[in-house]
Amino acid sequence: FTANGNVVNNGNVRNNGTGYKFNMNVGGDISNFGSWENQYTYLISSGTHNLMQSAGHMISCYEFNATEGTGLITLMSDFNFHNTKIVLNGATIELDDSKGGNLYINGNFMDNGSLIANNHNLFMEGNAYIEDLTLSDATLTGIIQISGDNVTFNGNTVLNGTLQNYIYTCNVSFLGNFT
Repeated sequence: FTANGNVVNNGNVRNNGTGYKFNMNVGGDISNFGSWENQYTYLISSGTHNLMQSAGHMISCYEFNATEGTGLITLMSDFNFHNTKIVLNGATIELDDSKGGNLYINGNFMDNGSLIANNHNLFMEGNAYIEDLTLSDATLTGIIQISGDNVTFNGNTVLNGTLQNYIYTCNVSFLGNFT
């Protein structure tokens, strides 16, 4: 399924339960006000993608993938991923400063890109981890696990939870303040 424009979900996006998978290509914005549990969701255009989600909802697909060359991904509200691989392929997620959005990741990982948090929360739990990621001005809550040697924190990083290695030894770079 390919939507070159915006996708607004007020119902259920999911695999059919018979073993066949439902994949989506989205060229515009995503507004999720329902259940989102398909196999793959790909962001496919170089323009900005605004993502919003109502309270109590989440994206719980196997993989949420920003294809190479995807434009800025702006989270316009609190946004939840549950057991979803978040593969950025060099893209940047920004937590919208005017909306107060926070990013919640429960299970799986986020890798290969950047997060501009604008002093908002990155909350992780459920054995989730980050790798190959640059984070700027982030408030870290929950249990933030680091995998590999390529995680950098820029600007002001505030730790309100636990920061630890995922499985193996890791090295983290702080280029700014860490409190």
